[in-house]
Amino acid sequence: MKKSIKLAALTAVAALTLGSASGALADNRGKGVGPGGPKGGMHMEGPRGGGAGVAAVLAELVKAGTITQAQSDAISKALINAPAAAKAAAEAAKVAHEKLIADTVGLAWADIETRLKAGETLAAIAGAKKDALIAALVKEATDRIDAAVAAGRMSAERAATEKTGLTERIAAHVARVHKAEGPKGKGPKGKGPKGKVVAPKAAATPSATTGATNAKSNGKVVVKQVKTTTTKKAS
Repeated sequence: MKKSIKLAALTAVAALTLGSASGALADNRGKGVGPGGPKGGMHMEGPRGGGAGVAAVLAELVKAGTITQAQSDAISKALINAPAAAKAAAEAAKVAHEKLIADTVGLAWADIETRLKAGETLAAIAGAKKDALIAALVKEATDRIDAAVAAGRMSAERAATEKTGLTERIAAHVARVHKAEGPKGKGPKGKGPKGKVVAPKAAATPSATTGATNAKSNGKVVVKQVKTTTTKKAS
């Protein structure tokens, strides 16, 4: 009985802490069409609080005798290694995603990437293979969602929601221009944000009437006459 309690505690701690890295990884890889794809795939976030909170939880479990110090150290080590493992997995998923597109379209990924940066869409690049590309990306996203359910990172209900309209979202992604924008505030020729020409505001025109000031009151122009007082200098 005690062994099963320890196992349950270890499982809970591992799910609580490692879920942050694995959940984030799943989120990055499962947003509809893989890395860089539109929203609509898996969305999972791990708990907030950082390593200090996890260390405190582990210390309490050791103090209560639920887990041993050796088990606590093993969990801590796994947490330290988790970010690197998650990053490596994300990179591998990105490479696999790019390879899937390249193999389906029949072009090298480097060429596809160059054309995407030039403003072409995946649909235009794929040409007659557009439908095949969409089907391949839908399968990729579906497999990823199913894997998340199998791993316990996503509920069956959430998976069903994520799959709804998946084909339409991916088709829109394939048809969208993904050309990267330049730095904010520096559009073409440096004329305002996102290339828009911003016209300068017209300067205020001084009144042509001397000795009067104009003031706007309730949308009406009120002209106030200014009296000029001449003081005679005593002789």
